[in-house]
Amino acid sequence: MPEKTISEFSKKNVCFVMFVDEQTLLTLSSEGNIPDDEGHIGLWRIVVVKNLPYKDMRKTGKVPKLLSHRLFPSSRYSIWLDSELRLQADPMLIIEFFLWRTRSEYAISNHSVRHCVWDEALRNKFLNKYNHAAIDEQIIFYQSDGLTKFDPF
Repeated sequence: MPEKTISEFSKKNVCFVMFVDEQTLLTLSSEGNIPDDEGHIGLWRIVVVKNLPYKDMRKTGKVPKLLSHRLFPSSRYSIWLDSELRLQADPMLIIEFFLWRTRSEYAISNHSVRHCVWDEALRNKFLNKYNHAAIDEQIIFYQSDGLTKFDPF
């Protein structure tokens, strides 16, 4: 992360936390990114997770993503970055732009290729990422809750 783009306010008031498993920590260390004595790599506090709930890392990675309100109960906002993403702007600017300006409670980025939950479900089935029956059940739930297919027009 380009730390020069992070304001002093954010450096003092934002918790930068990176969840990694032991193998990822070894990889980071072999690349020269070794946590300091306080467990930080740059601004990021490194949290090594153990006793993971799933063997499938895709599922395990969703736990802190979806339960950030439980992991950080005193935080009003959280920004989740998957491992492929990098923080390119000050987090307070991101919150201001995507939440405060629009008076929104929740913001999510567009997928780079697919913009429809149904398309994502089909892709996950094609790649055999998850149990097909479970995907179908989830889509039925979304549909019953009022979600409709994305219409680009």
